[in-house]
Amino acid sequence: ERVARVRVTHGNLPLAPGNVDGGALDVVATDDFMFGEPLPLVTDATLVNVANRARIGAGEDVSITGFVIGGTEPKAILVRVAGPSLANFGVIGAIGNPQLSVVSGTQVVATNDNWGNRPEIQQAWVKNGAFAFAPNSNDAAVIVVLNPGPYSVVASGVNGSTGVALTEIYEVR
Repeated sequence: ERVARVRVTHGNLPLAPGNVDGGALDVVATDDFMFGEPLPLVTDATLVNVANRARIGAGEDVSITGFVIGGTEPKAILVRVAGPSLANFGVIGAIGNPQLSVVSGTQVVATNDNWGNRPEIQQAWVKNGAFAFAPNSNDAAVIVVLNPGPYSVVASGVNGSTGVALTEIYEVR
């Protein structure tokens, strides 16, 4: 059976030393009704995706999304900046031509303007549950292998274009 609603009517005394049941005075103690016992920590859990929706302006008015690669081994990462494909979700004012740069410190590690219908990018987003970009769209995406450490994704508009963009970062599985 599934319980949809529970109403608990408490007594009229707080649970405390010296307060006891008796006559018109009630003391009520309850346990957790909604949660079971704690579950063991799953050691193979991993964060699959981080996303950031932001408005990109002209010049230095860019979107910056930071992330950190942990562990001791390099990881393959899919980075996407959606603009034109956001129209399929009813996003008004989506940027028409975004570009992305993956940055470590002051060094640009990878950059992309148009994702170019690359099959390896399509396979990576299918495996990771990301929505598809329209064929030949101006959305930006790149797969890059990164060493452990901090990184940023800088999303901007090509030729000063502006609008709403969605930056996504996936560990390629």
